Amino acid sequence: MSTSTQEKTGPSATVDLAGLKRFLDERKLGDTGALRSENISFGHSNEVHLIHFDAHCWALRRPPRGSLLPTAHDMMREYRVLKALQDTAVPVPRVYAACDDPSYLGAPFYLMEYMRGDVVRADNRHFVQTPELRRRVSEQMVDVLVALQEVDWRAVGLEGFG
Repeated sequence: MSTSTQEKTGPSATVDLAGLKRFLDERKLGDTGALRSENISFGHSNEVHLIHFDAHCWALRRPPRGSLLPTAHDMMREYRVLKALQDTAVPVPRVYAACDDPSYLGAPFYLMEYMRGDVVRADNRHFVQTPELRRRVSEQMVDVLVALQEVDWRAVGLEGFG
């Protein structure tokens, strides 16, 4: 767990806790006295840090460090889609706050509900252990796609999304 404000790329990347505390305090999102973070994802994809404070355990998503294409890793776009889908049948984590001002953490970020579970990846053998498990996961993925197709994108505020 990190209490440092140092930032570096890789598994020891940390969040600027002073900047995050300022963001959380300004929005009155809870008591940040015991604020701490834990890096759970890093690399060329978006970073994910667990943020612990005031009995909350939220995931903070931010772009990877280093130079990026101008349209790559758009945190506000990702936040907008999750927020739009929150009250639909599509299973998405709750989002709590977003920030496009890099003065807090050096990059845009958002905070969302932390969801425990397995990440579906080609190298995750858990999902191919049995035919029954493969079938169940595949059917659930189809169910999510059906729910997504049933969303009235205009009604949820995604008009002009692209």
